[in-house]
Amino acid sequence: MKKFIIFLILSQIFIFGYSQSYTWPIAGKNAGDDVIYKPQSYLDGNLLYADLIIRAEFMTPVVAPTDGEIASYYYTYQDAYQRSTTYGEVSDWYNDSLKFVEFGDIDIKHIGVSAKIIAKDGRNIWISGLRPCDNIITGKNVKYGDTIGYVGYYYNIINHPCINVMISEKGKTSAGDPMTPFGLQTTFKKIKNTKRATSLSREQAVEDYAILVDALKEGFPGLYDYVSEEEFNDYVKTQFDGFAENVPMEIFDRTITGTLYKIKDSHTRVKNPYDENPKTNLVSLSYIDSSLMVHRTVPAYSQYQGKKVKSVDGIESYSLMNMLKDYIQMYDGYNQSGIEEDLAVMFDSRYSRYIQDLERNHDLTLEFEDGEIQTFKAESIGGGKCISLKPYIKDWYIINRFGPGLNGVNMKNINDSIAYLGIQTFDLKEKQLDEVADFIKKISRDSIDNLIIDMRNNFGGNVEVLNKLYSFIAQDDFQHEMYNIVTKKGDFDFFKHSTNHVMGDILFNDYEYDENSGYYVKYHNEVYSPDTSVNYSGKVYVITNESTMSAASSFAGLVKKQDRGVIVGRETGTAYHQMKALKFEKLFLPNSSYIINFPLVKIVADTVYNELFPYGRGVLPDYPVRISLEEIECRNGDKVLNYTLQLIEENQYIECPKIETVVKQELDIKDNDINRIWTWIIAAGLLLFGIMKLVRNKK
Repeated sequence: MKKFIIFLILSQIFIFGYSQSYTWPIAGKNAGDDVIYKPQSYLDGNLLYADLIIRAEFMTPVVAPTDGEIASYYYTYQDAYQRSTTYGEVSDWYNDSLKFVEFGDIDIKHIGVSAKIIAKDGRNIWISGLRPCDNIITGKNVKYGDTIGYVGYYYNIINHPCINVMISEKGKTSAGDPMTPFGLQTTFKKIKNTKRATSLSREQAVEDYAILVDALKEGFPGLYDYVSEEEFNDYVKTQFDGFAENVPMEIFDRTITGTLYKIKDSHTRVKNPYDENPKTNLVSLSYIDSSLMVHRTVPAYSQYQGKKVKSVDGIESYSLMNMLKDYIQMYDGYNQSGIEEDLAVMFDSRYSRYIQDLERNHDLTLEFEDGEIQTFKAESIGGGKCISLKPYIKDWYIINRFGPGLNGVNMKNINDSIAYLGIQTFDLKEKQLDEVADFIKKISRDSIDNLIIDMRNNFGGNVEVLNKLYSFIAQDDFQHEMYNIVTKKGDFDFFKHSTNHVMGDILFNDYEYDENSGYYVKYHNEVYSPDTSVNYSGKVYVITNESTMSAASSFAGLVKKQDRGVIVGRETGTAYHQMKALKFEKLFLPNSSYIINFPLVKIVADTVYNELFPYGRGVLPDYPVRISLEEIECRNGDKVLNYTLQLIEENQYIECPKIETVVKQELDIKDNDINRIWTWIIAAGLLLFGIMKLVRNKK
């Protein structure tokens, strides 16, 4: 009985501890005071879903509702419901956003701070409309009741001071009920998931596909960088002509994916809403070293591991490999490493989704090179059921992505002469950058000769973080952007199908027009210098792979361009010379519910193409490591890292030759016109000098 009573008491404590309300974010007020908008009310004609807007006196302290960590703290301007402009981290600007310089017609009092707190209970809390607090930086831990800012102005159509609060459900990142955590009777209503269509009519498929194609032609910069206009239009026409009266979602998916492959862009993504067939293959195929083989299986088929495959469902393996290449996305231009990696680990998955006859329902009939023919029935999954294939490749997928450096960076000394810095993302917080700076200072003081910087599986992030990190190792001034290009300025017709823009948005006002290149902004004057207080001058080895993307690829490009170190591993997934990024469009296709996320800006980093930096390729390694089953299975540890350590041990460290021979020269806006003029002037001068010399000799 005594144990039962103790159990009840502990249970009540446990329940109370996890059900007590958050602290109201306005200091000195009670929960529910001065709420002016809540879920299911209307703001400027828009139905609020998860917003709790609270009015208060200007500069009233705003406190953390519960214990947690400041995940982000940046200036933003809310100019429409569900749309805002972000200006940057608070430390990158003024201490008070009221000191902002001119921003066109924007009333700068509405430029406020948005803070995100990751609560210890698993929720995310977003509070917007703040005036900044000097002692708050990203990565800082706060306790409930700590001041995180002051009441400012949240939304440009609300003329009195207020803040907006949004709170996610536990374990989720999307906004949920913002009232219950404060102990309030809620008005929040969760949106019910509607069942997606399994097929489209021909008219619906044509309409959705036309929206995508028109949007790409109007807004995607450099649409014909890697595919000719004629080839693209022929492909599109073939897709339109191929739609039957009834178009299964799987077929429509193949059309969308194939079209996006044509533009070859690592930043373009598609959100596929339809439920795929909940079946999986019991064998996994790998195309590697110019042959197709069974790589992984369930235990019942382990005898087939390593057997070479001649054909799949009657399609010869080499032909099938070439067919699959047309559906491999997420890499720029003429990237090779991404294709090789995809064929090595995703061959059967890509085949089932994009090539296989739908009636086969994921079953595979394999003809092996020894003449054996075997059909492998796919097995249903879902409902918590998982099909485990061996050997496991999980450890390979998570290299430099998880593990000891859970906070975005992993820093350690391997031995007395080698330091290791694993950078998992360029969306680092100020606290993390400070930790990296301290690490660089320490290895410099300790005279560590070699620094390995691991950029594998780093998908990029904040360009200012890129500049800061590179300044820690730079020995010369550097620049990674020359100019940006867009297709037009002003409003875009396809915004009527946008989920993050509205008709009437006027974009890219600061862009100039050039008849040869379109609308652009130049950045020739944005040159950065080495950080003199934090700087490493030893040897640098940067490890890259096909998932080194965006800012991470640019970092590797700077290292290679400035001969600051050597690149080990594989070609980066994002191209060196240019990438499409920055302003992203979320295009909604109304019939299929697909969302296509593509960039509106092309960033040009360099215009000279040569053997070291070929057109349309990522940053190429100085010491390449071809993908292999040994690496994927991590048989002998981390193969690429071990190879890097071997290079250091053997003192292999090359200085890249400076190749001046230009293979292809892209127009450098306006500067080329001046260069051509000087070329003609010099040529004319030399010709005149030659004529005068001939006349003098005759005399």
